[in-house]
Amino acid sequence: MMVCKEYQWVSFDHRKSEGFTLVELLVVIAIVSLLLLLVMPGLQNALEQARRTTCLSNLRQLAIGHILFASDNEGELAVAPPGSVPGAPGIFGIHAGAGGLDGWLGSGRVYKEGYAGREPRILYCPSWEQKAPRYTYRDTQHGWARVIRAGGIDVSPPVFISHGYHYRASFGLGPGSQSRLFRTSDSGKHVFIADAFAELTGTSPLTPAVQLGHGDGYNVVRLDGSGNYFRDPDHALIPVIQDMGVHAWGRFERVWTMLDTAPEVSE
Repeated sequence: MMVCKEYQWVSFDHRKSEGFTLVELLVVIAIVSLLLLLVMPGLQNALEQARRTTCLSNLRQLAIGHILFASDNEGELAVAPPGSVPGAPGIFGIHAGAGGLDGWLGSGRVYKEGYAGREPRILYCPSWEQKAPRYTYRDTQHGWARVIRAGGIDVSPPVFISHGYHYRASFGLGPGSQSRLFRTSDSGKHVFIADAFAELTGTSPLTPAVQLGHGDGYNVVRLDGSGNYFRDPDHALIPVIQDMGVHAWGRFERVWTMLDTAPEVSE
């Protein structure tokens, strides 16, 4: 009798394929951890670049809104401190909590009257959402969340509201000079809206807000509608603002003047 040997039965020890050993798992975890350490800085930089781009887009859209507002108001940009009533909020303020114009000021009034769309996040820098507890969209004490808590965009009862940018409502405010509202007839190279460059804490010295935002500079938009990123890795603007009080508008104007003349780095 012949036995067919074409097929052979092979026996497997299934116990050897149940999973990784502890040593193998530790090696895999170590490799993954090392890869994450290598990748994370680049990922964080890419995310910040995306937030910076969104921020500049916000500022450009707000700038267009301000210019459209001015075209309907004899060329004058929206009133805000220091050109508004005494005791009004600082250059973060978009709603004074009381007063004329239903309390809306600067970029807040431009938004309220529909010149900059209907998405309130445009009023806030996305990088601040990551780094700063104040002056952000979600903040229930200062930001738009307070508007919602107060009963919607009509703000009843009235509350003080801030946003994440600085707005140069007045022009020419300095030693021995008198401020006036910014006009569209002014030089298009003047910066009039920018990333916040000081956190108004109500004390002196102030906290440099640039450390809370993009870290090495500011997004700015000029009166001609052009937008740029100004690198300031050495925080050259900070000495100008460190010793001023909350409403030291003359020194703020010095910062604006520095931004006017700073070298441009287009993004």
